Amino acid sequence: MRHPAVIGLVNADGTAWVQIPGATVGLRVTVGNLSGTGTLTATNTAWSCTGSGTAQLACTVKSEGRLKLRQGGLTSAQPLVVRFPALLGAAVVIPVG
Repeated sequence: MRHPAVIGLVNADGTAWVQIPGATVGLRVTVGNLSGTGTLTATNTAWSCTGSGTAQLACTVKSEGRLKLRQGGLTSAQPLVVRFPALLGAAVVIPVG
């Protein structure tokens, strides 16, 4: 089974957004800094996320809206990785761009 399409962007200042067009409300994903270091904070409530202040968030999609994020504790912005726990090994990397 393929994972849903993911779009997003990480800005050089560490702000970022992720969206899963057409995602089913209740879809569970994890979003994290690719290196596993620093911090990641959700800055809106389009999704319900826990783990703020760590390098990874566990999130549940609440709407088709974008999840807005801020990276911290890093010397430069890092790519994000979006994983789908229900689909073993399914992941998408969102580059700094």
